[in-house]
Amino acid sequence: MASQFNFKCTQQTQVGSDLVININEESKPTQLQVGCISGTIRVEGEAGDILGVPVAPITLTDGQAMNFNEASYISITITIVDGTEYTLIANQ
Repeated sequence: MASQFNFKCTQQTQVGSDLVININEESKPTQLQVGCISGTIRVEGEAGDILGVPVAPITLTDGQAMNFNEASYISITITIVDGTEYTLIANQ
């Protein structure tokens, strides 16, 4: 659990181009939820495999969300596709 709280949230529609959010060890929020209200969000992590299965991007569509907890990730790329309505909720 986080011992420090700086809660922020937003709901927006991405307009004009894809929004690419890169998270690494320097920029990471402690906790983050990415929600897709409508449209498409792609989430990618490190290359490699999971128990012998090759990794691939995850695609969030209408009504789906993904949580990232406790700064346990090294590198993530979140791509919010043009026209997607989304939410971001974070403890920075």
